[in-house]
Amino acid sequence: CRVSLCAVSYPNTHYMAAGSTQRLLPRRLLQLGDGRCLGYALLGCTQDPVGTVIYAHGWPSSALEATGPAATGAQRHRLQLVAYDRPGVGASDHDPGFSFHSLASDVAQLISHLRLDPARVVLMGTSGGGPYTAACASLIGTGGALGSQRVAGAVLVASMTHTSGPGTAGLLAGMALSNRLGYYALNYLPHSVTRTAVQATALAVRPVLQAVLAADAAPGTAASKLGQQLHQQHPASSNSDGGPSKPDRSNQATTPCTPSTAGDSAAAATL
Repeated sequence: CRVSLCAVSYPNTHYMAAGSTQRLLPRRLLQLGDGRCLGYALLGCTQDPVGTVIYAHGWPSSALEATGPAATGAQRHRLQLVAYDRPGVGASDHDPGFSFHSLASDVAQLISHLRLDPARVVLMGTSGGGPYTAACASLIGTGGALGSQRVAGAVLVASMTHTSGPGTAGLLAGMALSNRLGYYALNYLPHSVTRTAVQATALAVRPVLQAVLAADAAPGTAASKLGQQLHQQHPASSNSDGGPSKPDRSNQATTPCTPSTAGDSAAAATL
């Protein structure tokens, strides 16, 4: 898989801090081989699923993104949805040596930790999560350096991709000038663009998250209702104090499946 984007891991003090998103979607923590913790959540059908989708969130975002239509669709088709936070996001520790290869290693360890059958695993990435899923598909899904077995497939939804090199002629045609300039900057000044984008996004989003957290404490607000709903759906994933859960290596199912009338082949076709 060819990608020309810069892989970035954010400091843990950024706008998607663990304390904020943990309140809305409690995470499980997996201690990785290098000592870091990877935050993830189990959504959809977690009891006797027909398959598992490993979900890579967009940018800027976190695993909380998966609580929408993706989780609903997974439940309907008896699929387990494993949504993880990329390093430095949500409940996942910052990785100073972050790269596409290191992320693929993290995901490979997550698959192994959950004792998933690779033949029943589909990798899925949306928007800014697409390149990371492509990297995982290349390094894990083909039985390559990080995996001896192939995964069932990979799905990229509205994904970012490389915009230079073979096969990219006309790829930016029809985009607004501001978008084309942004992609050109990513191609020729990736590190400068990344630093500026992370800083600008943090400044823009932090006040919004602070407002959401303040509203979360006020009864009757939309944020409060959302937080209560998510905690009712995933009560076993957090501590009583609302902080990140301890590293959890149990594989006990927590969410009963809704009987599916679609069958395995239809579920696969939906993916």
